[in-house]
Amino acid sequence: MNHLILKKLYSSKKLERKSTISSLLKKNEIDFIIDEFNLGANFYTIIPGLDPKCLILSAHWDGPGAFDNAASVYLLIKLIKKLRGILLPYKIWICFFDCEEIGQMGSKSFINRILPRKINDYNKLLGHLELDGCGIGNSLLLMKNITHLKLGIQNTFFKFPIKTDGYIFIKKNIQSIRIFIFLLNYTE
Repeated sequence: MNHLILKKLYSSKKLERKSTISSLLKKNEIDFIIDEFNLGANFYTIIPGLDPKCLILSAHWDGPGAFDNAASVYLLIKLIKKLRGILLPYKIWICFFDCEEIGQMGSKSFINRILPRKINDYNKLLGHLELDGCGIGNSLLLMKNITHLKLGIQNTFFKFPIKTDGYIFIKKNIQSIRIFIFLLNYTE
């Protein structure tokens, strides 16, 4: 990816990030919808499939950093390009949610306003796959349908809430898996 585009994707200026995503989607000839809501804007595109069932893939774009979450946004844009022209067994929705960092407002807006209008039967929804923090690392963490994570650090367990976009899907009884890449046992 062009370094200038990457810098714009993880800019501290939210309007610059929004404009960059829109430009990247247009440049790659990806049809998309911008859904404005009270605090921000979500982008989404639908890749057609044979079956009316669908899978939702998402990344949030409101974090001002390469790791959180410009790399995940870029990965999904590359995936859209790779899937173009392939006959898929079911639809894939690819969403770029805003306001994940402030209470998952973008995914809440999507799941409460857009999803009910577009998918009249949640049984057709295969699930949700969230990319978050995919900027650097040598280890992959998959988190499925959890609302809390226990970390064992020096024989002490800390329990803290997992409040990401996937959490909003889980609250609606929709299967959700979060993909997170991180450094583990890094040595030079």
